[in-house]
Amino acid sequence: MHLGVTWAAMIDGMRSLDCCGAALLLAFGSVGQDDGVVGRREELERRIRSLVDELRGLGIDPASDDLGELLDKRATAEDMVERFAAGLLSEMGRTEHVGIDYVRFLVAAAPRLSGRIVTVGEGRDFADLATATIAPGDTVVLAPGEHQLPARSEFRDVAFVGRDATQVVLKGQIGSAQRVRVEHVTVDCDDDPFVDLRRGGSVHLRDCAVGNYNSGAGGSNAMFASGGVLLIESSRFDGSEGRAKAPGRFGDAFDFRGRYALYARGCQFVDNDEILRATSQSTFDRCTAVGGDFGVMPYPTGQVFTLGCQGLLRRGATSIEFELSTDSREVIDHLMDPDVEIDARTAKAAEALGLDHDLRYWGALLRHRDPEVRAGAIGRISSLLRRQLPKFELDLGDVEALPEPLRARFADDVRSGHFLDWLERERRGLVYDPDLGHYRAK
Repeated sequence: MHLGVTWAAMIDGMRSLDCCGAALLLAFGSVGQDDGVVGRREELERRIRSLVDELRGLGIDPASDDLGELLDKRATAEDMVERFAAGLLSEMGRTEHVGIDYVRFLVAAAPRLSGRIVTVGEGRDFADLATATIAPGDTVVLAPGEHQLPARSEFRDVAFVGRDATQVVLKGQIGSAQRVRVEHVTVDCDDDPFVDLRRGGSVHLRDCAVGNYNSGAGGSNAMFASGGVLLIESSRFDGSEGRAKAPGRFGDAFDFRGRYALYARGCQFVDNDEILRATSQSTFDRCTAVGGDFGVMPYPTGQVFTLGCQGLLRRGATSIEFELSTDSREVIDHLMDPDVEIDARTAKAAEALGLDHDLRYWGALLRHRDPEVRAGAIGRISSLLRRQLPKFELDLGDVEALPEPLRARFADDVRSGHFLDWLERERRGLVYDPDLGHYRAK
């Protein structure tokens, strides 16, 4: 294949970005300014022409360039195209705002529960997880003892909950998961990653103690993901234990690759050689780290957001600091009443994300720990839909089987999941009208 022809075809093909449709051009810059569409199109076309000129300026010539020059020029060209694409996608995707939106992670990673409760352990509904019948929407309550996840299992909208976090040990591996929560257990990695998402997915880890991943081989990490969404709350990662245990030798908490999105809140990292090589969007909210050498290491392709963290970043590394998460009472009060002031960065993010009229946002807040916030979310949803919140029949199982901290909020958790499922079915027929301040049928 003639290299010059290949590059010419690639360059000429870049002129045809109109095939991406109006969505690309409308997304570029500030969406919603009717008189600015032409200007954004012209600016995008100008930037494309500039990139094409720069690529041609490299002077790739198979007839005169030696092999080393060809490889160097190609690498330079690939880097130029990658930086152009990354910059454009960053502007379109507003990832600097999404990174502080805890509620969006909750929508993406928390299971939508049906209310059905399945108990596992001696004398329970099922003796072990291998024989348990688990369906989407189930809450699986684990009795005290050791439990093994079945090999090569696929789970969707399931919560695994320990009856007693200090007495329930969960082993095995989650390899395929869509909105799966593990909560209130001790996770024994047994020298392998407990989470191993190879094709994306979403996992919610809450109130867990994670250890025994210092394997000294392969990943030597507690959680691996290639893409996907990971929400991790109030959990402890201890990298000291494992078959490679030795003075000064620790495991790594996370190995996340590709375009993943992580939100870690209230987590403690103890004796981890590395916490994360942050190659994509990574948020740490009130997390702490002690021991280990490298902590969180931001990479050029990633963004690291931090709020009130201690000892987390590798020495000399920097992060994007923020003041409020989107489930904080201050942000919610501001959305209810714009006269309530919050910091400029958070206010800008809330506006850019359209949180005041985002039904997913208010639907997720139906499970908020504050009853006043839950009541406010019900009112906001009713106002946006111009009708009462849809009625959902909550067929709850034996709530007494749940650990006490989870009993009170279980019904709210189920109700929130029911609403988000309803919204997923109905949202294509709804459009928000900013002039009216509510949704209408398309």
